Amino acid sequence: MKDLKMGAVPIFNFIKREKFYVFLLIFVILIQLSFLLLNQFFETSGLGKLFEEKKFEEEIISGEKIKDILESNPSFYIIFIFLFIVFIFFAAIGLVFDFIYLYLTQKNKAIIDKTQSFEAVKWNLWDICKVAIIFLFVQRIIWLTDIFLLSAIPLFQIRQNLRLMLSATLVDVIAIAAVLYFVLKERQQNITSLGLTIRRFSTNIKYGVFAYIGLVPILVSVMYMTMVLFKAFNIPIQPQPVLVILKEEKHIPSLIYMGLFTSLVGPFLEEIFFRGFAYGVFKKNLGIFWGIVTSAIFFAYIHANLASFFPIFCLGILLTYLYEKTGSLIPSITVHVIHNSLSLFLLLFIKSVTG
Repeated sequence: MKDLKMGAVPIFNFIKREKFYVFLLIFVILIQLSFLLLNQFFETSGLGKLFEEKKFEEEIISGEKIKDILESNPSFYIIFIFLFIVFIFFAAIGLVFDFIYLYLTQKNKAIIDKTQSFEAVKWNLWDICKVAIIFLFVQRIIWLTDIFLLSAIPLFQIRQNLRLMLSATLVDVIAIAAVLYFVLKERQQNITSLGLTIRRFSTNIKYGVFAYIGLVPILVSVMYMTMVLFKAFNIPIQPQPVLVILKEEKHIPSLIYMGLFTSLVGPFLEEIFFRGFAYGVFKKNLGIFWGIVTSAIFFAYIHANLASFFPIFCLGILLTYLYEKTGSLIPSITVHVIHNSLSLFLLLFIKSVTG
């Protein structure tokens, strides 16, 4: 009994010391349980689901439909062939880059130079958990506001997709503000400890461009193998929610905002958190190799459904590797921006084809 009391003391001390975050976490858990119970009640009562997050189970577009549209529209068919040739060209160049990189690495020749030395991070895993708790708390507050306030405003009823993207923007910005608070205020470290530096800016952008070209054949291979496996086991391939939102949206100003957030703002904020903030802790506790792997798994888990987990995992490996090699977030941000921008371009092309 005495041992149990002794073991409980550190827990109580921790709760007392971190009571603010414990309160936020309890709030998040209670809100989540409340919504689950309400959903269950309305399901069993036959009244339908009152509180339900938007589902994204439909395909963006089937391959057969694209084929039919391209065959019936010569202009789109020519554009499609041109884009396919460009894609094959860059995939081939990417393979050449990969072989050259492997060869030079085997010869112990440095290809990527360090921009700045890593400063030992003073933040820890609990700080990452704090940011996650803040993120979930703000997300739930916005969720409640959306249900009880914004959904009653006619403008927001019409622009549901814009409402979702604005909410995502606000949550991300607050999470990054929390990251900056912990790093700059609580841990008294410089902004450069997050990899935010303009040293050798243009060189780091070049690293990102060349690295993404080298990633293209790997991404294609992983995506192809994923589709083969899903087809073999008859598992439906579901798109990421943001892609469905962008495909559904017809309002041009909303599309512009969503496009800017997806291709520019999102990658910048995410790189600060996943590479600049989280990876430093994983590396400190697990070493470089397992730190990179853990960071990539974390990145893929947060972003992806099952179908896109492995492609995003590969992207996460490259993003973290570039950050580790250079000490700067600029190459990672560059890769992330290119990837999201190309995905957005492809989606908008499909959207223009299908109307």
